[in-house]
Amino acid sequence: MKAEILQRIKELNGDTSEMVTGTLLQELSSINFDALLYPKFDQETWHLDDPSEPIKGLSLYIKEHLDLYYNNKPIFFERLIQHFYFDVVDNHGQKIWTTTSFTPLDKSTLDYQEWEEVFSDKSKLDLAAFKEVSNQENPNFIQVCFGFSHPDHYYVLQEDPKADNPTVFATDHSEFFQKVEKVGSLQEFLNGFMSAKECEALVERAITGE
Repeated sequence: MKAEILQRIKELNGDTSEMVTGTLLQELSSINFDALLYPKFDQETWHLDDPSEPIKGLSLYIKEHLDLYYNNKPIFFERLIQHFYFDVVDNHGQKIWTTTSFTPLDKSTLDYQEWEEVFSDKSKLDLAAFKEVSNQENPNFIQVCFGFSHPDHYYVLQEDPKADNPTVFATDHSEFFQKVEKVGSLQEFLNGFMSAKECEALVERAITGE
């Protein structure tokens, strides 16, 4: 795994202390993520009254806790990050890191039996993007992330020839594997999320206007 990927995982509150060297599945499965992931905000500037916001519900949270910000800024940010990155119950647009083997095209696996109805007719599947990366008839996948907004499932190939920086693909439950999008490399994928520190900086600018 590329050093830049491991560094970004740490910046996103992932834990690589138990990282092992092995197959792509083994390496990804040894990474632990307690924190949730939020896509980076695409606006250069953001104000608390903007109709769009980096994290759903962030503006209201800040407004309700502005007194704490002015009286004890470290505690304000500690609680804000805990609230949105760790103690989350509702849907705030978060993504969840997961490393699960998914083998619906391998007849020897339980996934094949469970998903046979969906994957048996390959004419209905969009496998072209996968074949561009690894020209295999029946590729095996690793789910690396899922969320609550379109698209909501993200995968890499277990047999990706660039195991140090595999390609990430996205599909949605509404068109599961019938429509597949090539997102980019794993490094690019992780760089597309907002770390807790980046969130703090965004909030600071929104409050102070600087």
